Amino acid sequence: MKQVVIAATTFAVLVASALNAGAVEKITRKSDAKALNGDVTAVTKDKITVKDGVGKVTEVPSNDIVDIEWGTEPEDMKLGRGPEKARKFTDALTSYNKALKDTKAKGNVLAELEFAIARTTAKQAMSEDPSKADDAVKKLEAFVKARADSYRFYEAIFMLGDLLNAKKDYAGAETQYQKLNAAPFPDYKMAAKNASARASLANNDHAGALTKFEEVAAMKGESPAEAFRRNEALTGKASVLVAQQKYDDAMKVIDSIIEASSTEEGPVMADAYNLQGDCLQAQDKVKEAILAYLHVPLLFEKEKSANAKALYNLAQLWPKVDQPDRAEQAKRALLDDHADTEWAKKLQ
Repeated sequence: MKQVVIAATTFAVLVASALNAGAVEKITRKSDAKALNGDVTAVTKDKITVKDGVGKVTEVPSNDIVDIEWGTEPEDMKLGRGPEKARKFTDALTSYNKALKDTKAKGNVLAELEFAIARTTAKQAMSEDPSKADDAVKKLEAFVKARADSYRFYEAIFMLGDLLNAKKDYAGAETQYQKLNAAPFPDYKMAAKNASARASLANNDHAGALTKFEEVAAMKGESPAEAFRRNEALTGKASVLVAQQKYDDAMKVIDSIIEASSTEEGPVMADAYNLQGDCLQAQDKVKEAILAYLHVPLLFEKEKSANAKALYNLAQLWPKVDQPDRAEQAKRALLDDHADTEWAKKLQ
């Protein structure tokens, strides 16, 4: 009889596992290369709770989550992920909007899908089509209002601030960055202050921007995310010094960034080399400036905005060293690959 009971229990567990197999979530984290698989049992804006197949419970802070693939998400939602990563935003939105009509899109899955649509629209607006900015702002505002309990909440706030900053709505951007500053994570607080500093710099408030960047640079970068934000602040500080034409001071900061960072920190390193090129160009060191700018398309191809700036400057500088063909190559790359950027428009 005992064996029969054990067998029945085992069978019940196997049946339950089979029934729930499709509902297992795959969580990609920043802190661990190995995906965490399990059932997401709770979601807040600060963390998610995951129970794996043997009953182990893990809490993952929201700032450590890269993505969650939900076990019950519609097929079209899955199909949208690839194009979004490949920066084919129109194709991604087509799939995501189809998924929105699917009856499987409920609860956490629906929230994830709404954010994916808002995020993709924002990426499209900031990298390809500025005319999409108003729509992206509306979608992100709606998400933040309706999904204050989502683990994507702070990410949406950050993206909304960046969009408003790009639209030159500096007051609106500052409001969002202040909300981000209320997050319980040091790296988010650092990111908020850096973003606020960039808005001040864009608004020609050099003193305000420098103060904010220096505050972040003075913080201890203990985790990789915090160290990245610190280097980001140093890059921002160098940007202010370049804007103030303090090139020697800027070069000291840039050298420290390049020495302390790795090529894996693409956004920081690409900006640092561009700033190095700016300083050298301003000092009429043309060959050295070219070498600095060349680092960006050669090593940091994924950094689209930085690439556009580097290519623009290379198109201007190559003729000064009797290299018109290379200038034309840089020009064509800029106009073909980054046609909607300010740098392409400036070249035209």
